[in-house]
Amino acid sequence: MAKKNLTVSDILNIPALKDCDLLAGAGGAAKRVVSRVGVMDSPDSADWMRGGEFLLTTDFVIRDNPRSLNLIIEELCRRNVAALGIRLGRFLASIPEDVLAMADKMDFPLLGIPGHIAFSDVIGPVICVIDRKQNESFEKQTSRLLFQEHVSRSFLELMLAGGGCKSILHHLKNIINVDAACFERFSGVWVSPEEDSPFVENISTIPSKNLRETFYTLPLDMDGENLGHLIIDHPRDGAVPENWQWTLDYARIAILLNIQKEKARQEARFRYKDSFLQGLVFGHINRQEDINEYLFVLGPEFLPPYVIILGGYDAGDEPSKVTGISASVEDPISLREGIWTSLYNYLSLHYGRVHSTMVGERHVSLVSLHPAPGENIQLLERLLRKFRENYSSEKGKTFSIVLGGSVKDIGRISSSFRQASICMDFAGATGSTEAVFVWEKMGLLRLLMSTSNREEIRLYVEQYLGAFSSVRPSLAREYIETLYALCR
Repeated sequence: MAKKNLTVSDILNIPALKDCDLLAGAGGAAKRVVSRVGVMDSPDSADWMRGGEFLLTTDFVIRDNPRSLNLIIEELCRRNVAALGIRLGRFLASIPEDVLAMADKMDFPLLGIPGHIAFSDVIGPVICVIDRKQNESFEKQTSRLLFQEHVSRSFLELMLAGGGCKSILHHLKNIINVDAACFERFSGVWVSPEEDSPFVENISTIPSKNLRETFYTLPLDMDGENLGHLIIDHPRDGAVPENWQWTLDYARIAILLNIQKEKARQEARFRYKDSFLQGLVFGHINRQEDINEYLFVLGPEFLPPYVIILGGYDAGDEPSKVTGISASVEDPISLREGIWTSLYNYLSLHYGRVHSTMVGERHVSLVSLHPAPGENIQLLERLLRKFRENYSSEKGKTFSIVLGGSVKDIGRISSSFRQASICMDFAGATGSTEAVFVWEKMGLLRLLMSTSNREEIRLYVEQYLGAFSSVRPSLAREYIETLYALCR
């Protein structure tokens, strides 16, 4: 609520002024603010006014030219003087009508003070009222600042104690007594003070644009990036109390800092996990004590046995796509990132228990086969074949996916990676780059794949497999399945 200033109307309610008459300018009595009191002893006293004065004078000042009061009133208005009280009766019995009309026109309060009232009888009480009002204003300002400090400190203490967005929103709701929620763009979820919030259930079904047009919303922006928005159960166009405004600002800052903290923590965890995965597949981390130090990043449900999924995409001489006036190029790096991001999301959705990284230009996923290894290997194979077929059909891109052999000890997962890499290299050497391979189903082909010389592989294929080498790449899967039958 805006603070109420001391006006001329308030001054006129002082008992010492009960016999005074408001001669003109009544329209300004409730609007003109009084902050000091003074005496005008000459017509040019107006030049020294600073604004807010409740002026007192006598008819002696204008005795020779009463109509000069028009110019005086005009100058007093220009200097934002609150009002002018004139003690009449000694030299003038009344104020000219044109002067009263001028005061009415300019909403400038003009008071008639009876001759029996001394200025000291007016000045003392008016100064007391002004002082009391200023003290009240000071006390309110002090109280507001103290409460503001308390609120800001409480949000800061909440942050230092590790409170997340949920705790911040709960604290905000306790202060303003209104439901609140936050949408975090980086996690894509709504956060509310309590579980199963009816307010969140309501707003989560409303389109973003309509949401901002309906409820009071604060964008969560930092460094030119939008990280989400804070919403309270209050009409967008409804008046917001002053204490709400800065409370919401403190809450918004606390939420932004928390989001930044969570993003940094998530990125650090991702880098930590990525380092662990790379160390595992290359065999750099194999001591149990080292593994135990890292293992928490994979989660408690990530149990043995384990297997490696390896993905490879070779753009070869495939031309880049150029679309639109801006000539944006679909480069191989972007294509690979698109394929492997889609694969990771697909496996996370339909299987779970998967963690991914990149080794060179190849995608590597570490997968837990717990609790049913045999069934889960078959499930993974079906999922990988379905993903490859659907993605190739929709995007027109071909690539290979290899499922390595399973291991019970995560410290030996490098062997599964090595098997998958051998199989991927073999597929590239034989031109079979459009299939899904399962190491444990390759039979005697695993011996052939273990040959390190790619030229020997090519010669072997030409010499012993004959016409199979001329099969079109699009028939690679059928080609490999025929090899299964020959080599078993």
